[in-house]
Amino acid sequence: MNGLQIGVLVLLIGLLGLSVYFIRLKSRGHPLPTMVIAFLLTSSVCIGSVGYFVSYGEDYHAWRQLQWQPLHAKKIPALVDAGYVVIVDITSDWCSICQQNKANVWQREAVATRLHRSDIILMRADATEPDEAINAYLAQEGAHGFPYNKVYGAGVRTGIVLPREVTIADLEQALILQGI
Repeated sequence: MNGLQIGVLVLLIGLLGLSVYFIRLKSRGHPLPTMVIAFLLTSSVCIGSVGYFVSYGEDYHAWRQLQWQPLHAKKIPALVDAGYVVIVDITSDWCSICQQNKANVWQREAVATRLHRSDIILMRADATEPDEAINAYLAQEGAHGFPYNKVYGAGVRTGIVLPREVTIADLEQALILQGI
């Protein structure tokens, strides 16, 4: 269920509740101004709910569609040779900058839409628990810690390292340099 569908469902439930509420108010003999104020307040909440779910629900829905696969560093050169752009994200649950990058970049609808292509492969490594393969990749890259994000492609075969605090503009620039 996407954000729009959730928003419409909330609106319909709110309108049903509003109808029941007005029937009860009328049966108790409440004056018209009280009913108008109640209507305006309730309808504002319902419309606000639709706006919320459409705005934020879509980002969440789009992010859920990204297909991250485990990091396989040895496969990256062959994938680049085959014409793919490979995006690497090394993250950790306890890393606050990693979580910020997820919220501000990786979980955004515009990014998910941009990355949802057959010629882009997303590889993610979770370093929440110690992992020798991740440590070996970071050592090979000369990287110290995470988050660590890199975009490989035909434009810059050795890859483009993104800043620790990634922005959508940083990612977009790297994709342009890689010919995407």
